[in-house]
Amino acid sequence: MDRCEFVRRKPKSQKTKRAIERKQSLVNENPKKTLYLHGEKTSDIVKEVQRVIQLVQSSPNVVKLNQPNKTYPFETTESLEFLGFKNDCSLFCFGSHSKKRPHNIVIGRQFAFKVIDMMELGIRDCNEEPNAGKSANLGTKPAMVFVGPEFEFPLFERVRNLLLDFFGGAPAENLNANGLDRVIVASLRCDTELPSYDVPTDASILTFPENKVVVSLTHLSLRRKDGGTAIEVTPDSATVLEFSIRRVRFATPHAFTHACKQPDASRLAKGLKRDAMGDLRGQVHVGKQEVDKMTKRRFKRAKEPEAAAGSGDGAEGDDNPVPRRRKLQNIPDPSFDI
Repeated sequence: MDRCEFVRRKPKSQKTKRAIERKQSLVNENPKKTLYLHGEKTSDIVKEVQRVIQLVQSSPNVVKLNQPNKTYPFETTESLEFLGFKNDCSLFCFGSHSKKRPHNIVIGRQFAFKVIDMMELGIRDCNEEPNAGKSANLGTKPAMVFVGPEFEFPLFERVRNLLLDFFGGAPAENLNANGLDRVIVASLRCDTELPSYDVPTDASILTFPENKVVVSLTHLSLRRKDGGTAIEVTPDSATVLEFSIRRVRFATPHAFTHACKQPDASRLAKGLKRDAMGDLRGQVHVGKQEVDKMTKRRFKRAKEPEAAAGSGDGAEGDDNPVPRRRKLQNIPDPSFDI
């Protein structure tokens, strides 16, 4: 299945068209929102791990659905795509529980409201210290550290990219060391030989042996040491999450390149340029105007009052002409009293 066709059907109404235009790709994207939901059957462990994942993510842009959803992400993604479009979420965390795959977590991302990357994780361990997350501020950007030579393979490099997109926070050009209050350490361990370490070219589902590919996330809170420049880890602030990678489905290299493509922000539209002062200038090209064929507005000539048409009082030859307006209104002229 080709995952590069990120095209939605044509809207049937202007309201739907405006809603789609508001959610189109931008040069400077808004912070990504995460959708938390669960399936028909779940467990308390899954709900607790989702709460901890939300704490580690520390993002204010979260939409949490409490109603169960009858969907299976690796069988069909229509429900996830619909809910992602409805809630304007490009990241999702789906929890489920079954006999075949107990305590299951699926994290993924969307492009143009089409699922491109998904990773199914089995919960192995969840350990949260008493002071975990108390010194971390909501919405801060953590420092991400990836440990392990396995992250250098193309297949696990995509796993690293997905974890960085999910837990890395909003993109930032400049960082202030005073605002660095937490760090996430991700480690990967692969205890088996895989047939290939390359990303499949057909967006197929890869299944890993149980408990053979393990990814561990450690969330640590940081603080300034004695008010200086040195940074130390806050005691009893560690949160450890350990998962076993069960299945993955990644976008094809062509679709992934298409999703990562960014427009040239420095390129201006046709007819626009910037002067020496940096101000935006525009040039408008107007075609030849055929004045002879233009519809002109016609004005009617104002008619004179009826009294002006005759030769009554106030006409030429009078010694003391009275103004015509006073004559019509029968207003006495004060000059006659002098």
